[in-house]
Amino acid sequence: MATQFPERRSSRLVVLVSAAEKLRIAANAAASGVSVSDYMRNAAERYSEWNDVETLLRDLLVQVESGRARFDEAWEALEASERRAAAFDEEGCRDQVRGQLLARTDLDWAAVGNLLGGIAH
Repeated sequence: MATQFPERRSSRLVVLVSAAEKLRIAANAAASGVSVSDYMRNAAERYSEWNDVETLLRDLLVQVESGRARFDEAWEALEASERRAAAFDEEGCRDQVRGQLLARTDLDWAAVGNLLGGIAH
């Protein structure tokens, strides 16, 4: 903070304010227990610190918005998958695969039946 520097202060900085602003600044300084000069120096330091924080917050906001966009895309993909699953005709698919398998002439269905019968026990 501005009050931590032990160096001699010899430079002036003139700041024009209205009469009401001057009274408000003096009252705020008194309420804070510091001189108007210390109050103004501290306010200037906090202002530059705030700019750093503001930059960090803006960067964070960009990352949050990017993450939100990716979340929205993933959510839409999930909903689309759920719609496809709800529309899936499991029995129709089983019938189709069963028909395809039974149409194969390269399989020994008796052997397959014996094998599956042995597994079922």
